[in-house]
Amino acid sequence: MTHSPLPTSAPIFMRQWLPFLFVMAVWVVCLCGCASEVENVDQDVNETAPQHPISVVVVDAADLSEPIQRQWAAQTGGEVQIENVSIEELFADNYAAIDNADVLIYPSVLLAHLVADEVVSELLDEVWDSEQLDNKGLLSVCRTDLIRFGRDRWATPLSHPHTLFFLRNDVLEKLGAQVPETWEELVQLKQQIDSNKNELDAASLPTSVVLPTQGNDVAYMTLAIAAAEIRHRGKLDSLFQRATMKPLIATQPYFKALNALKSLTSGDSGRDVVQAARHFCEGNAAVAIGWPIKASFEDANSLVNETVLEQTVVTRLPGTKQWFDFGTDSWNQIPEGTAQVELIGHHSYQASILKTASYPTSVNRFVSWLSSKSATNQIVSYSLKSGPTRYSQLGDIQNWTGDIFSVDNADRLIEMLNEINDENITMTFPRIRGSHEYISVLTAEIQSCLNGQSDAEAALQSVAQQWEAITQRYGREQQMELLRTDLGF
Repeated sequence: MTHSPLPTSAPIFMRQWLPFLFVMAVWVVCLCGCASEVENVDQDVNETAPQHPISVVVVDAADLSEPIQRQWAAQTGGEVQIENVSIEELFADNYAAIDNADVLIYPSVLLAHLVADEVVSELLDEVWDSEQLDNKGLLSVCRTDLIRFGRDRWATPLSHPHTLFFLRNDVLEKLGAQVPETWEELVQLKQQIDSNKNELDAASLPTSVVLPTQGNDVAYMTLAIAAAEIRHRGKLDSLFQRATMKPLIATQPYFKALNALKSLTSGDSGRDVVQAARHFCEGNAAVAIGWPIKASFEDANSLVNETVLEQTVVTRLPGTKQWFDFGTDSWNQIPEGTAQVELIGHHSYQASILKTASYPTSVNRFVSWLSSKSATNQIVSYSLKSGPTRYSQLGDIQNWTGDIFSVDNADRLIEMLNEINDENITMTFPRIRGSHEYISVLTAEIQSCLNGQSDAEAALQSVAQQWEAITQRYGREQQMELLRTDLGF
């Protein structure tokens, strides 16, 4: 459509002032329209209470719910309505559990599935860049790997535990042993402890070696043992071939890892990552792998053993001195040192805004606040899912771990977590559709192996067959595309 020019017979002042009057009219319209837009997320949450309650669905982390409701009400006067669901309930009936909800809090490994199904929204810059969130203070993996899928940000981080390696120094001294640098050396230490059990018992020293093998933790422990051996030439292989989605789980590095796990956990009754750390801190284990969480001691502070406090050595998980080449199906020696790879995301939690979210002003402010330093300190640190997400929180590590470390060990822990984030050499379970299903299959078959019902090769070959079926069900091409996106290709 074209507009007729102003007639030349029009008064001269109209022709001179008309452009200015038009601009003024547009400016007034814009001012009126902007009044209804989303207000600045940087606004202090204490200034104005939200007009509408926030509807939140929490997945497999019910102990986060009450602190979220309490702290949001205390700081804003607002209301949070929370529903707690399992992973299975989340995906049931075409996401019926999140109908009309605003925010989803969930394990990080589910991100790709939620993005692919278009149930979560890409994170707005106004949320990510808000003063309340202060994204520049986040640990590097919390700024990038956990909350991104492809090039886009989809979530804000809430919790990021790291699994640690605990040893009793008095046990090592009694045996004349050193802190193991590799998983093979840890297996040898376990054998040495078993061979000298009577001597250690006589000295009232613990003899248990405790690794987390309860629930999905047993799958993650197997991956942790294999992780460093599938890293080579600056590359970290996945659990699937990128070009075909063929599972790599039934290959030598994973057979070796599962056999090592079986050797290390013989006779163990099974604990999760938090219970394993607590068992060690109570003085019941010579060696343990786990994550120490303050909340696990709240009902029994007297069980923190003073001798353990003095005798604990805490360090990163063991590594390897060799790597496996999938191209040539062969093992190779690492020229120098020991390679280490950290698992990430296996206990991490994050928050996303759902596509069904209403009242964007309130929801954006809530998500910014939820992952802020003050909120995570007051909410997540009291949960069994807790772990620091910010560099500043490392300086106050006791807010997360409690009083179970000596000053020296607390300082060492801070150094390790900084080191891990600076290196950024990590492995997580591939974020594709149905990640939770692949992990459940792996967990069940590893448990079968540890219980003596199958050997490592048979168990992992069964895993590979079941993974192929899951891939076929979701669509091989779609899964390959998600895998490549997750790996950054």
